[in-house]
Amino acid sequence: MSSLLLLIYKSQRPKTYILGRIYETDIYVPINKFSDVEEVDGIKIFQFCGPLNFSNIEYFNNQIETNSGVNVK
Repeated sequence: MSSLLLLIYKSQRPKTYILGRIYETDIYVPINKFSDVEEVDGIKIFQFCGPLNFSNIEYFNNQIETNSGVNVK
């Protein structure tokens, strides 16, 4: 039973990242996991590592606002 609850929780709260480009490449990685990363000027690249559905749309909106500063409402 606890495995099912954990699966439901993880599908409703997937990991999220803001991506940046590794210097002088076309590779984009999470900016908080790598040191030699630059964000693209004027653009925020948001990665949502899970399915988007009715059960996690509020979490998705909150993560966009928190990570990028963009008001989605």
